[in-house]
Amino acid sequence: MGRLELTPAESYLLLDIESKDGKTLMKYSLINLLYKNVLSSEVREETEGTVFKKVVKKTYLSRGDRFDDTELKAHEKIFCSVMEDDNEIELTEFIKKIFDQYNYDDYYELMMKMQSQSGLLNIIEERVFFNIFSKKRKKLTERGEDANSKIKDILSTGKKNLPDWVLNEPARAKAYMAACGANLILLDGHDMGMLQSYESKLKDIEKQKHDDSGFIFWGDGGNRISDDMNLQDAGSMDSISNDFNSVSAFDSFDGLDAGFDGASGGDGGGGCSGCGGCGGG
Repeated sequence: MGRLELTPAESYLLLDIESKDGKTLMKYSLINLLYKNVLSSEVREETEGTVFKKVVKKTYLSRGDRFDDTELKAHEKIFCSVMEDDNEIELTEFIKKIFDQYNYDDYYELMMKMQSQSGLLNIIEERVFFNIFSKKRKKLTERGEDANSKIKDILSTGKKNLPDWVLNEPARAKAYMAACGANLILLDGHDMGMLQSYESKLKDIEKQKHDDSGFIFWGDGGNRISDDMNLQDAGSMDSISNDFNSVSAFDSFDGLDAGFDGASGGDGGGGCSGCGGCGGG
């Protein structure tokens, strides 16, 4: 079974290519960059107001340890393109800069184009209404169907077995969580609190290889640019980097939706600025 090498946003899209949920695609991309330590976040309590003061939590983003040496896909480069030098930026302001390049619809279309270029889906333009208007029809290719099936199998395996593995086969549970990486956010029935609880219980457990652990082939890995992975090691748990953050890296995103909602431009306006992320404007 070959590696899927998919980010959470790509996996989410391939599960339902007709769901034009650009906001979730953006959110999952940002979470994955935090997980891979390409970006870093810090939550601070700040006092707002002059007369009626209140304490609010604000999230600040900065470049992570792996910002300069991680291979990124086009939909991830967009986020990194707005990070200036080593300066930190408040979450809402960061998202506003993203919206200057891509709104939700733009981002969805970018990701559709990427999956088409990867050979996972076909985009067929059809002429309709007396050949006056055009309509795009999207369909997964054979490779795309295979990837869709594998993602569903991995998620089904985790939903069914992960709680039991944590209790009775902790090494296998750790292997599953490490291999899925940020794709764990797609695991139905497991909220972030539950995943963090599992992680706490497994913190002293070593990863373990399993002959039947097809799930180790999911995540995109976020390999360093200088990495030279031996092909014979590609199917082992040893090939999964230890550089990643834990799921606790997602702590700061309890208010992620509010961050997106507070930045205007996601539902319209914006448009591609030609940042080079998708290979064109």
